[in-house]
Amino acid sequence: MAEQLSLFSPQHYKQPIGAARVAEIQARMKDCQGCTLCGARRTVVVGAGRTEKPLLALVAGAPDQMEDWSGAPVGGAPGQLLDQILNWMGLAREDQFVCHVVGCKPAEFREPSATELEACRPYLQGQL
Repeated sequence: MAEQLSLFSPQHYKQPIGAARVAEIQARMKDCQGCTLCGARRTVVVGAGRTEKPLLALVAGAPDQMEDWSGAPVGGAPGQLLDQILNWMGLAREDQFVCHVVGCKPAEFREPSATELEACRPYLQGQL
């Protein structure tokens, strides 16, 4: 419970918000060496979309090869499916915030390890 409440602690209110916050996180993630995923990444995948008061914040699994190349979250066929689902709900993707649980692509299409998830936790919390 304490971890969940830490997202709403006073220290978070003193940090930049919106696009400035995402830009700050992206700059920090670019230099991240917190786990072994950084060694094979092409680019860091940071959240995109509406950064201030989106209706939905969607957190996907780890980035895939396409997202590693483009730097944009949830692309390709999964991105098209997400767009369709949002359209069916009467929502536009650009009005939501979409990010990944980790910022770098794991090798061999595997799930991120607990260590990798923990290394990216501050970045994920900051985006949300």
